Amino acid sequence: MALDHLAQTQSAMCIVERYLFHHSKWTLLAIFVAFMYLFHQASALRKGRLPPGPRGLPLFGNLFQLNIDAWLTFAEWKEQYGPLVQINVAGQSIVIMNTHKVASDLLDCRGPIYSDRPRFIGAHYVEFFTWMKYLPRSVARWKRDAEEWFRKDTQFFEGLFLEAQHRVESGEARPSFAANLIRDKERYGIPDR
Repeated sequence: MALDHLAQTQSAMCIVERYLFHHSKWTLLAIFVAFMYLFHQASALRKGRLPPGPRGLPLFGNLFQLNIDAWLTFAEWKEQYGPLVQINVAGQSIVIMNTHKVASDLLDCRGPIYSDRPRFIGAHYVEFFTWMKYLPRSVARWKRDAEEWFRKDTQFFEGLFLEAQHRVESGEARPSFAANLIRDKERYGIPDR
């Protein structure tokens, strides 16, 4: 009887071992998915509360909801979720500001809170101490940093402008705010460069 019980126990252990061995990759996958879900939830708590927005697909987020005419989609989301909408594009959170007031409040009034750009310590003192603008670049690091950012930003935005201008001139431009500005640049006083 004891021998029979031992044989049944060994048989049951053999079945469990076979099950775990054959299904271990699925078990590992389930553990991995559970870990990724918990990690995602923990990172969402660290980010704080984000504005409302459409739900996306796992891993891809709202990537497939964006197209060339994304501004039309943004306008629909504004009606559905409000002037401030958050989307996730392949794991990267993007906040869309759909009104001038929201953009002004967040970027003009509270811009340093949300900006990734380095703050220029000392640059804002030039407004009060005008003699600081005569300091040589070698002494004023803030001046060198500001000039470098100005050069990079100018180069970047001129490149975007020239590309959009080329599309308008070749007839490839789709209706957009930038295309309208370029077509009416004399009216708005926009130079060629």
